[in-house]
Amino acid sequence: VYGGAMVSPEATTLATEKILLLQALLKKNTTDLKSWINLGIYQKMAGDYEGALLSWKYAGKLSPTNYVSFGNLGDLYAYFLKDNGQAELYYKEAISKGPTQANLYTQLAEVYRDVFKDLDKARAIIAEGLTKIPNDPNLLQLQASLK
Repeated sequence: VYGGAMVSPEATTLATEKILLLQALLKKNTTDLKSWINLGIYQKMAGDYEGALLSWKYAGKLSPTNYVSFGNLGDLYAYFLKDNGQAELYYKEAISKGPTQANLYTQLAEVYRDVFKDLDKARAIIAEGLTKIPNDPNLLQLQASLK
């Protein structure tokens, strides 16, 4: 079961093949950030949330300035591990590392709206995003929908 829906056998097979391939690559080069991030993606796809956590946390240690692994952790905690505190912490960490990445603000706003049921926090994070990325169309669109 993945995100409340069944994962097809084909998707599970593909994810497993990719995981094995990435693990082999990482045995040869343990500092390959992209492979660690991708490994976490396929682990999450296969329902191995613990593995995804470990991969993305390692990616964060490997490259403390990357925002991707931290945003992925925020998503995993919000929607799959159901830990709102950790979700918010990791999204804010991602935003601090990628302050001009509009998608991070919109993702956290959606978590605030859909998971926390807190429109005030959703509006506030979009407003913060607009101070860093004025006139971003995605941020403006989400801001309008939160009125």
